[in-house]
Amino acid sequence: MTTHGESGLWRCVPWLCGVTLFAFMLYLYVHVMPVVAWNGDDWTYLSQFRDMFPSLTRWNPARILPEVLHPLVGWTAAVLYAFFGDYVQSLVWSHALLLATGITALGMVLYLALRCVLRDTPLALFAAAFFMALSFSLFKSRTEGNIFLFYSECLTVSTFYVLPNIINSIVVCGILVVHAAGARLCRPDSLRAGCCVLLLFLAQFSMTFSSALTAVAASWVLVLRLWRRQEASLHARIVAYARSVTFFDALLVTIIAFWVIAAVLDVCGGRFSRIQQTHWDFAGAWQAFAGVLAQLNPATCVVVIVVVIAVCAHFARKRLAGVWSEEDGRFIKMIVICVLSAVTLLCLDLLISAKTLILTGRISVVYNAVFCAILAVTLCACHLLRAVPRLKLLAPLLLAVLLVECANAEKPWARQNPVEHAIVVRWIKDVHAAQERGETAVTITVPKTEWPHPKESFGKVLSRAFFAHGVTKRRMDIALREAYQ
Repeated sequence: MTTHGESGLWRCVPWLCGVTLFAFMLYLYVHVMPVVAWNGDDWTYLSQFRDMFPSLTRWNPARILPEVLHPLVGWTAAVLYAFFGDYVQSLVWSHALLLATGITALGMVLYLALRCVLRDTPLALFAAAFFMALSFSLFKSRTEGNIFLFYSECLTVSTFYVLPNIINSIVVCGILVVHAAGARLCRPDSLRAGCCVLLLFLAQFSMTFSSALTAVAASWVLVLRLWRRQEASLHARIVAYARSVTFFDALLVTIIAFWVIAAVLDVCGGRFSRIQQTHWDFAGAWQAFAGVLAQLNPATCVVVIVVVIAVCAHFARKRLAGVWSEEDGRFIKMIVICVLSAVTLLCLDLLISAKTLILTGRISVVYNAVFCAILAVTLCACHLLRAVPRLKLLAPLLLAVLLVECANAEKPWARQNPVEHAIVVRWIKDVHAAQERGETAVTITVPKTEWPHPKESFGKVLSRAFFAHGVTKRRMDIALREAYQ
């Protein structure tokens, strides 16, 4: 009877934790660091869905997922605006709901994946919580204005980087579990197989940095699966592997093929032609990434180093003693893939940034490498607690220290400038006032900078978004008047 009660309790606790995580993320993105549409890219994609297929005639030929998610934020905001009558807050809530849902889904998938490997609900729950705590505390080195793994400074970053990053992270969790467990993923029925292919298609036809996370992980899994073959020569291994291909192998190949196609299409697109440089600026790319490393939290880094050293010592001791277990092998597989993927992705990020825009100073761009590193540390901590049960007594304390570290400052996280919110509110008031006077044209005041508004098109995309989302009853001719803010 006690066992039944405990099992029932542990079936409820993970979902309660999921609800808590969702509520926390919703509060974070609504009240702590709210984001509204601000720059030209924010407004351009807010009310315009794209086709679900790549096209070389588009500015971004293969970035399908971001250009679907971005207007989804807009249309969700339009629904909320119809009920609450505040367009700016509707945008804030729409953005927050989408990000909170994605991050919660990642946490729950990570928990479910580790539970499949560990067969231990409390430990899997700890691992998911440890991952989330590291995501927030790893870069918290300032008294205010810190970044974190899911940090977004504007709406475009959220839909073009953060959300595709999260979706690809979810796919990677599934890949690691199936590979580590040595499971032969049975071919599902046609409908489920089609859903899998659609998910992979959307994940890979997003941002190159985001989709590289899944493609690189899938590549290393394929390499390691081929390496495990018993045939003497590489050619014999490849032939034997090709004859025994499973549905899981087909999915891995599909991921890589989708990423290669998407990357080639993006290189052929107008945006790449505009931003590519004539030389490779590796020094600039590394210097920008060094700025991210400079924000590492020393206290959290100490925790990470201790965990990694302890696990390495544990594996070495077991290897020398000849008591290597199947469970040790499963964890080694996942940890090795995470480490190899992190190194490969960092090199790829530096390579792309050195030839195009220097973006490696943004956590949303180097997310792929950081995610793999944090996941590797999480797996190390998880295996350490599994192998040395007495250390579980310290697990709640360790988690509490990291969680407290996430919020022990007055304004721990970076936020969008509140002046920008006030300016957008002023635009809407000016447009509403002109509409009430029966006018079809209005002049709004914008900051006197080249960014955030392209002068030649900003008024048009702003008018289109206002009309599409019900802010105005008709399209307005919006002109810009520059002024210092």
